[in-house]
Amino acid sequence: MHRKDETLLLLQSNLEAILDFNVGEVSHEVTADRALQEIGALIRKLDDAEAIAARLKQHGLGKVGSVTQGDGRSEPLYLRDMTNKVAHCSKFSWQTDAQRVECTSREPLRWKSATIDLTLLKEVVQIMVTLQP
Repeated sequence: MHRKDETLLLLQSNLEAILDFNVGEVSHEVTADRALQEIGALIRKLDDAEAIAARLKQHGLGKVGSVTQGDGRSEPLYLRDMTNKVAHCSKFSWQTDAQRVECTSREPLRWKSATIDLTLLKEVVQIMVTLQP
């Protein structure tokens, strides 16, 4: 794995690619999908090594959106859960005007969809840059 500072730079670069993305351009949508998948994988690796998500959640931080459970309940989506939803969803639906992306579940009986607020994700990544292990 990359060093932490290199990983954080990759996270920031991928996040900028997503925030600059405009719906309707197929090649850019593929780039945005790949960038989000890489963000999920990189955050998961950092979290496995440093328990970042738990530290953020302990301080009331790390919420990046919402998840609709299989029974229809809506709950907050936190960083660690986001990495799972990104890895296990069937598709991404980009709502760039609202700075959101919806992840559609492959297992709708467990969870139906997760909405990631890209503004909140950017804030969390910026906090991650300042965290010490």
